[in-house]
Amino acid sequence: MFTLFYAPGACSLASHIALEEIGAPYEAHKLDLAAGDQAKAAYLAVNPRARVPALVTPGGALTESPAILRYLADLYPERALLPADPLARAQAQSLMNWFSAHLHIAFAHIFRPARFTDDQSAAPAMKAKALETIAAAFGEMDARLGGKDWLFDDYSVVDPYLTVFCLWAGRVGLDMSACRNVLAHADRVAQRPAVQRVFAREGIRIDG
Repeated sequence: MFTLFYAPGACSLASHIALEEIGAPYEAHKLDLAAGDQAKAAYLAVNPRARVPALVTPGGALTESPAILRYLADLYPERALLPADPLARAQAQSLMNWFSAHLHIAFAHIFRPARFTDDQSAAPAMKAKALETIAAAFGEMDARLGGKDWLFDDYSVVDPYLTVFCLWAGRVGLDMSACRNVLAHADRVAQRPAVQRVFAREGIRIDG
């Protein structure tokens, strides 16, 4: 039995989907970030960094999306949620790390500028630069998805991770009309039964 701590629509969405895809028994505990649930003692005992996701496993707690996604895929190899080829598998890990360290951080400059500066007047310039960074990243992913259904040969945990950021693009008002391959990819991810169940649980509208 696993326990996932998540916030609706946060990056924890990818881990939530992975758990549903592998079919393992788990409990999902929702945190209200606006209410400060992540900073309460009960959750800090699980993840002292006060972030989501956190996955409690039989061996202890695990944090950070790339690590959780890799762990679940490795634990259930029969689900084939990461490429079997060693190089492709490493490339999948590389892409997840880039999502976490580059794309996620760019969005964080928009959602939570106070993490990066105490000068409130700097926030508009930070947002503008972050939007440029995000647009460039989606342009790269759109080119990668040209003529392909998935980021790798088959569906993997990397695909719903990208969809998280596609959903966030709508929240920041980014024009995605030029990223037709990314949008079509997000639609394919959203059609999967496991993803639909998680979207329903988290209250995410597939139509945006």
